[in-house]
Amino acid sequence: MELDAILERLMLVTGQKSNRSLCIFLGIPPTTAGNWKMRGTIPYQACLIAEEKTGYLMKWLLTGEGPQKHGEPIIKTVDEEKLIEDFVEVVAQGFNLKFMKMTEDTTEETMGYLAKMLYTKTTGQISIPKANAESKNQKPKVTMKYP
Repeated sequence: MELDAILERLMLVTGQKSNRSLCIFLGIPPTTAGNWKMRGTIPYQACLIAEEKTGYLMKWLLTGEGPQKHGEPIIKTVDEEKLIEDFVEVVAQGFNLKFMKMTEDTTEETMGYLAKMLYTKTTGQISIPKANAESKNQKPKVTMKYP
């Protein structure tokens, strides 16, 4: 679990903008968030209190995965860089298998836009939710070779 991502989700669900205001909102000493960061400890108590006060599930607050609240559908988080890399890899495979042809104007930025368009078309979501650090798959980058 990544502490910064957890704190970011806690700020989001509580509507707070600073560690101090987050602690005050949760009813814990204002210096507690600084102690979490200094020690690198996970704020389980804060997530439990936030779940009680906001209705956001503790599991989602801690991991960013699964439904955010009871009864909500699961929205899978996606690492945007990985989505683009996977898309580029699939397109490169299509090129190598001679299923498609690409031009000199085709760039990784273009592929990134296409990957985002595919994500939106597939999921109906306009923006790509950020994935936590543990969910990143460490694949080597694909180098596209053009004709």
